[in-house]
Amino acid sequence: MRIVAAALVSTFCVVYAAGQDGKAPSGYYPPYYNGSTFKGVVQSNSGGELTLVYNGKKGPETFIGHFENPCSAKNKQGVGKVLLEADVPLGAEMIAFYNHKKITKAGKKEIENEIIGIAFTKVAGVESKDDQLLFIPCTKGGPVTFQAY
Repeated sequence: MRIVAAALVSTFCVVYAAGQDGKAPSGYYPPYYNGSTFKGVVQSNSGGELTLVYNGKKGPETFIGHFENPCSAKNKQGVGKVLLEADVPLGAEMIAFYNHKKITKAGKKEIENEIIGIAFTKVAGVESKDDQLLFIPCTKGGPVTFQAY
């Protein structure tokens, strides 16, 4: 499983157009991923959740989600690092790749956003070019398949 996650991190770059809700570019994802994305600025990273806000022409839109599993990323030296929601920098611009998940809380059915991967578009004032965005998986591992969106 770690080999698959490492291969996914090292071989997958994201090309993404501006906007908040969207579809993922074609690429290698877990077979259960539906292709949903949200692009926004990290407003909160506490309580095991991420809150992203997109300020568009129609006003702000908010996305709240949690990682399916801790994210696994590598630095430039190839050293692996585990990222939790609290490790994602406030103010960073990013894309969340997510699925809706049906849950029951206190006997009430709800839908939550489960993040299967992230890609940073701007961190500490440094922007990433669209063709150089790195997909960081936040999954339990397992096989990945090519999916065209």
